[in-house]
Amino acid sequence: ELESKLGHSLQVRVREGEAASVILEAAEEGGEPTLIAVGRRGLGRINRLRLGSVSADVLRSAAGPVLIVPAPDGA
Repeated sequence: ELESKLGHSLQVRVREGEAASVILEAAEEGGEPTLIAVGRRGLGRINRLRLGSVSADVLRSAAGPVLIVPAPDGA
């Protein structure tokens, strides 16, 4: 159904590696501008410093547009 609406077929791929790097590499594969959509858990400053932030790393390094979706309340 999505293919008929979007005009593109969707593919699911599983990859290993550092999350932000893998996301950025996948976005650059097609050679066309790609919107990257990532979630944000809202860890807070202490945990973000300790664990890092994939969404922030992607936002800083992406060549194209990035959509960051906040976690729903209570998640």
